[in-house]
Amino acid sequence: MSNTRHTMFRGRAMPLPALSLALCVLLSAAASLPAQNRPTPLRPVATEVPFAVVSAKSVRFAEPLQLGGPRATRTEQRLDQAYLIRVEVPVAVYDALPPSIEPFLYIGRRELRTYSVDRTEGGKTLFVTYYLPGAVDRTSFEIGAPMVITTEHGRPQRDATRYRSRSDLPVFQAQWASVR
Repeated sequence: MSNTRHTMFRGRAMPLPALSLALCVLLSAAASLPAQNRPTPLRPVATEVPFAVVSAKSVRFAEPLQLGGPRATRTEQRLDQAYLIRVEVPVAVYDALPPSIEPFLYIGRRELRTYSVDRTEGGKTLFVTYYLPGAVDRTSFEIGAPMVITTEHGRPQRDATRYRSRSDLPVFQAQWASVR
């Protein structure tokens, strides 16, 4: 019996040096393929949506809404009143977001959740209404705070300076804080 180490390869033992050589040959062959035969790298998944604010208002519901499911906090489960912001977003960009992650609207460090999504047949834009869970205090929003719709939950709260330095984001307007 020889001292060469072996590994199992399709039911037969193969010396490790031979396996290494085979892997090197395969890798060098793949590297020499023309670019059109190489697999295309995955496109990065969009995490943000451009939008325009359509309206902002405070609402008191005649019948309290039950939102958030069993894992939500007590104030999120029963919604008597809410501060709602309605935005218009491109359908193609919104639908390209990962389907398993709900996009939230952040105003500075404040996180708003999706209240409703309204689509029109064949429309190029859709309307998303966000609500501030657990509170209606619209005066707590910082005037001029950056606004972003993203699937990166919590990032605008953790990395606020990153968003403050971006000039491409809309900012929270004073007239939206004074609506009734």
